[in-house]
Amino acid sequence: MSEPNSPSNPTNNEVANTNEPNSDVKPDVKPSQTHINIKVSDGSSEIFFKIKRSTNLRKLMQAFANRQGKDVNSLKFVFEGVRITGDHTPDDLAMEENDMIEVYREQLGGC
Repeated sequence: MSEPNSPSNPTNNEVANTNEPNSDVKPDVKPSQTHINIKVSDGSSEIFFKIKRSTNLRKLMQAFANRQGKDVNSLKFVFEGVRITGDHTPDDLAMEENDMIEVYREQLGGC
């Protein structure tokens, strides 16, 4: 008696679609995690920033350089051994709450 094209199949599809709102529940959980706290340290000082996970780190880098009175191009920003560019976001780097970015003075030459 089961007919593949019967009106009861859309109901079955609707039941299957009711599982999709569960995937909508996940974004409801994320708003509390849309921002992340990141510590930026140059060895002598630490500054904490709270930024959106989707924000380019360029803003954070410029803010740190301004607070230190340095040119952002004279600094090297590193997270877990990887140099950060201004186009990276916390999501790109899989950053977690309270992760630390290390800052080094850019050096040219080898002597």
